Amino acid sequence: MCKLLKADRDVMTINNSDELKDVIAFRTDHDKIFASRIRDLKLVRVRDGETADEFNARTRSALPEAVVEENKNGLFLDFQTEIGGQIRHAVMPIRYTAMDSIYERARCNCFTISNEEETGDAGVMDIDEKIEFINKAFSLYSGTAQILFRDEKITSVMSGQYYYISLESLDEGIKALAEDFPNMQFKEATLSHEFFKESYSLKSDELEEDILLSLQEGGVSADKVDIVINAHTCDHGKIAATFYGQVVVDNTKLLFGSPESVKHSGKKSCELVKAAAKNLYSSFKDNQEKIKNLPKVSINYPDGCLRMMAKEYRLPKKIACELADTLVGKTGTTAYEIYWMLNKIVLIAEERGLDALRVMTLQDMVARTLNVDYKKFDKPFLWARGGEE
Repeated sequence: MCKLLKADRDVMTINNSDELKDVIAFRTDHDKIFASRIRDLKLVRVRDGETADEFNARTRSALPEAVVEENKNGLFLDFQTEIGGQIRHAVMPIRYTAMDSIYERARCNCFTISNEEETGDAGVMDIDEKIEFINKAFSLYSGTAQILFRDEKITSVMSGQYYYISLESLDEGIKALAEDFPNMQFKEATLSHEFFKESYSLKSDELEEDILLSLQEGGVSADKVDIVINAHTCDHGKIAATFYGQVVVDNTKLLFGSPESVKHSGKKSCELVKAAAKNLYSSFKDNQEKIKNLPKVSINYPDGCLRMMAKEYRLPKKIACELADTLVGKTGTTAYEIYWMLNKIVLIAEERGLDALRVMTLQDMVARTLNVDYKKFDKPFLWARGGEE
């Protein structure tokens, strides 16, 4: 069994660098990417009452009985791919993470196709009708699909232009910062079938002390500052490979400037990923000045400012308004406190169980707010009813 994560929704926490090396090596050795024409793709499923032998005979496959049984309630992808200079036929089980990318390859990624839950005003398409519709759509397109096979299932079915950024490339990218910060230390990493995220402590006494003194001079009560560098990515098209910094002021995490991202498309290389990570270094001094100046910016309408910024940067409305209510009538507020609140919105969203990929997107958005003029948002503002909660 070549599985790193035993179940589809398992999440692995990696606590030391040796374990991370093992995880990266496993993914490098066992991940497989197959190319197939989109018109050769076909969805199949195990019919009610059908045995593994009957399924294999009908689909011209040779899957072990255990694999068929384990996935009998799911879907399989039937496709043609070149292996060793010969075109081979393959049938493989599909992981839930691949479904959106499959709909995209068939160019039918709409609610009617993706919906699996009947509501008061929406029914669910019969599974066999859905399969027939998608297979017909596949047959209309001549492009190429890239199929990622991982932990014994298909994780994604991406376009021919998709570039898989390996865990090794991402880790090498973040380690490139060690050339400027030789005391960098691995903190932790998290791995699932939806995303990979890793964190390193920068361990730069000089930079951390400069930021601490700047905050203290601005009236912020702080005893300790740490800088953490994070990287995250996924292999099913939801988020780019992204590097970003955080300033940990005592126990409060504040995102440290705009993230650096590498999209999963076009011509890429490990060197380009490293370059993106190293771009963080050139922005550290600028970010230090921006953090330093936030406590000097007075905010006259803190509740309106927070609501308006949360709306502008598409942060969860309900949480933003809850926090804004605590600022009504508050005096002596600075841009630093608003920035702290924006970061807290993300933290609360994560604590309330928001999807990890959505949390990463929110982090990217909040990180960008370090670069804006807070006075532009300093006005009375009530967020109208409706919209994202």
